[in-house]
Amino acid sequence: TKEFTSGVTIPNVDVTIGDETLLANQYLEYFTVIGDLDYIGRWRNKAKLDFSSTDIRQSDFTKFRVLA
Repeated sequence: TKEFTSGVTIPNVDVTIGDETLLANQYLEYFTVIGDLDYIGRWRNKAKLDFSSTDIRQSDFTKFRVLA
């Protein structure tokens, strides 16, 4: 388990991925840097946003693979 708290942004532009359009401020963007994912294999990620102690929102897990 790894937690990334920096380098994550909530973009203010719409983006289309395949047939799906994600609206501005409704998705997160993160660019990996060297050392973030240092093991080859299958990974899962999910977003968790803590707006306050009573307002915590999170996404479902998505799977991805890290290659050599």
